[in-house]
Amino acid sequence: MGNHDIGRAFAVAFEVLGDDLIASMTKEQLLVKLDLVGNQFRGGDADFDCLYPGHDHPLYKALRKIFGDGLVEYRSDFTREEEDAYDEEWEAKVDDPFMKRYDFY
Repeated sequence: MGNHDIGRAFAVAFEVLGDDLIASMTKEQLLVKLDLVGNQFRGGDADFDCLYPGHDHPLYKALRKIFGDGLVEYRSDFTREEEDAYDEEWEAKVDDPFMKRYDFY
């Protein structure tokens, strides 16, 4: 399995849920869904390039809701410096905990 296959599996799973259902679910409910997918690929080489830029993607929205407490809302009119700061905060608050949860590398 290629490393992008894991990212695509997550992407499809959350596309099936859709934006409306994701918005109505609690953080805990979303985490159950995330675990259903993530536990299948634990310890894998995961790459999520298929989602970037993907601020409107359902997986992105779910990850933000689960892990992104206090993260500012992404805006398309960020300055370069604001976008860099956002990316660093996303990595620290969302990406790192998500990758560690499933022992992805």
